[in-house]
Amino acid sequence: MTVIDKMVPLEEINALINRGKNSAMVKKKLNRRNYLLKKRKRSVQREEEKEELAKLNKHIKNFYNEERRQHVRKKIIPGNNKSLWDAVKIAKDIEPTPLPTTVTKEGVNYSGKEVPAAFSDFFKSKIDTLQENLTTHDGVYNGCKFINSEETNFMTEDKVAECLNELKIKNCEGYDRIPMRILRDGVSILRSPLSALFGMIYEKREIPEQWKVAKIIPLHKKGNKQDVANYRPISNLCSVSKVFEKLIQKRLEKIGEENNVDITGEQQHGFKKSRSTITAGLTIQSIISRRMDENNFVVMSSLDLSAAFDLVNLNLLVKRLNKMGLPRDVTSLLEVWLRNRFFYVEANGHNSMVQNSDIGTVQGSILGPILYALFIRPLYDLEKLTTFADDNYVIGYHKEKDLALRELGEKLARIVKWLKDSGLKVNEKKTEVCIFHRNKNTDGNLKIDNTTIPSGFEMNVLGLTFDSRLNWGPQVSRAIKGANNSLQAIKMIRKYFKTSEIIQLLTSNFYSKLYYGSEIWHLPTLNSNCKNLLLSASANALKLCNAIYDPNISYVDLHKLHKRALPSKFCTYRHCLLLFKVFNNMISNRDWLDLNFQMINTSRQTLFEIQSRAVYKVGNNILTNRLSCLNRKIQLDSLNLSFETYKIKCKSLFLL
Repeated sequence: MTVIDKMVPLEEINALINRGKNSAMVKKKLNRRNYLLKKRKRSVQREEEKEELAKLNKHIKNFYNEERRQHVRKKIIPGNNKSLWDAVKIAKDIEPTPLPTTVTKEGVNYSGKEVPAAFSDFFKSKIDTLQENLTTHDGVYNGCKFINSEETNFMTEDKVAECLNELKIKNCEGYDRIPMRILRDGVSILRSPLSALFGMIYEKREIPEQWKVAKIIPLHKKGNKQDVANYRPISNLCSVSKVFEKLIQKRLEKIGEENNVDITGEQQHGFKKSRSTITAGLTIQSIISRRMDENNFVVMSSLDLSAAFDLVNLNLLVKRLNKMGLPRDVTSLLEVWLRNRFFYVEANGHNSMVQNSDIGTVQGSILGPILYALFIRPLYDLEKLTTFADDNYVIGYHKEKDLALRELGEKLARIVKWLKDSGLKVNEKKTEVCIFHRNKNTDGNLKIDNTTIPSGFEMNVLGLTFDSRLNWGPQVSRAIKGANNSLQAIKMIRKYFKTSEIIQLLTSNFYSKLYYGSEIWHLPTLNSNCKNLLLSASANALKLCNAIYDPNISYVDLHKLHKRALPSKFCTYRHCLLLFKVFNNMISNRDWLDLNFQMINTSRQTLFEIQSRAVYKVGNNILTNRLSCLNRKIQLDSLNLSFETYKIKCKSLFLL
């Protein structure tokens, strides 16, 4: 409370002074309007009173319209489609849907104070049921030592202040009822007492008990809102424990830098800088397209894991952390933080009883995903696969389709065995398979533990649709459909924004969806029908920016009018950024090697130029082959600039 008093000092407020200028003014006008309406009922209204009443109605209406306008505008979060539809609900006066007052669990109804208990029991029993049939095997491979670092106190005052400044500004609160906003806004006051606290934590290897309690909020996924099975848990943790997690996260990153090693493995693309779903997708695309260009059948499977983060065996995790060579101070603090945890559910103003949670990494935490990545790190020593978080993609290839399927089947058998021996649950029923080839039939079946999985014509890979010939038609259709969903919401609230603001809305909510992952699928050689569909979708969005749309204006001129790059130019710009990343070995070592072999270098060479080495058309999916679209368009010395400077230069060349 002392900290809050310093941050939000109390002030004396004169009751006679208007707390809100507009609200007091409107209240006065509302009272006057009510008086005139009552008077009109009692007697004939004079002409001047009619005029006054009309003016009052207009002023009050304008005030509430402005209030709603500001409310709608504040609701929108760039790139967040849900926030768009939340803004639509405000504009349409649709009340937000709270949790139902009555819920059903396994056919039994619960209401009032029983609701949070029903959710709590369901979330607990779901994990317990999954865990019942899972065991760890003593002979499972747990990795090897690749880290050499000494213990050092990483919870200094400067580090604490750094972590406080990096916290996200949020109003949500955990068991301690302290919003993260308080910590972020009170850095100057809190850094000293929190540093003393973290100093004690480091010395004693203990953490406050309340940090081990998670407040769970049920979030509806889909289906019947009264069925608890259609909800997933969202954890709100104690705010100061987030600082503890950030400190350990930074220490893990520092250990990786000191040892010049990626501690979570190069095959893992989640939870690290310069890695994302896009780099994972580019890696997968590169592997598939290279093998297809050699006229191979390529078979890819996506392994689905049930509740992967929740089923991590803590004993095995600690064993693997020690095995890889992490300093004892880090592992002991992690073990204290992970063990003997508890949770309760909050719903409709009521709380459930507190239950223990003695398995898994902590949902909703900063460290949870990183610890999961460290848990499966030994698998990368045994098999080649590409992962993003708990999404796993395994690839096999051969000239013969049956042999390619057999190769993948053998790989999957080894991977599935290791995962099961590690106490994780592989969901064979949700595992997908797709066979890729440039022109031959791609039907086939794969068997995993006596489960037959038929191959599909396409596969969803991290939000992108890979079809069996890498033609990208289905992905273009999907991208346009998703972007148009956001466009529909923008149409409903466009009246609350200026033209320049609508352009910003389109950029952050429409074009971000339309071009998601375009580095992978938006090829310079994309077929003309797909290119026309993208141009049409982009132009339809820009029509919102015109008060009166001229049907005679061409799509190209419409883009020029609103200073928006054509899809073809945006494609070139994205490839410019890819060129920089490959040239500076920021994406993959294989592409960097190919670039060096395929670049044309002479003593008088000043412009970038490369020779495409595609055997078949599918080879255009290979990144280095695609970069030939930039031949003689980029100065070689530009590639030695900083990335931000290079981006600005490319924007001036291709977008403006």
